[in-house]
Amino acid sequence: MNKLKEIRLKKGLTVKEASKILGVSSAYLSQIENGYRQLSRNMLKAFCEGYNVKPNEILEYDEYITIDENNREFNEQDIKLLNLLKALTDSDRDELMMFVEYLIFKHERKIEELQNGKKGN
Repeated sequence: MNKLKEIRLKKGLTVKEASKILGVSSAYLSQIENGYRQLSRNMLKAFCEGYNVKPNEILEYDEYITIDENNREFNEQDIKLLNLLKALTDSDRDELMMFVEYLIFKHERKIEELQNGKKGN
């Protein structure tokens, strides 16, 4: 079941009631809940405010992302990336994680080399 639909049902709201809270049509809400429309940044914000939840509760990325009160929004590229990650197999996700860790290591090493070079001058 779609997480947005699950949250709406837990709150005891019908599609019609929820659409009024969110300021969208019932048809539009149904399309988002059923995966026929992508969740935009503005709609994510509307869901968060209307349902009084945090983005990670909607996107189901608790184990990947920590979101605090100062960082409640994603841009559309972030959402696209999160959706792509969600579609990966565990094996592909592990491989991607190793590559990301390598890139971070490479970046940190470059910074270290620059700092050491500056110290030597």
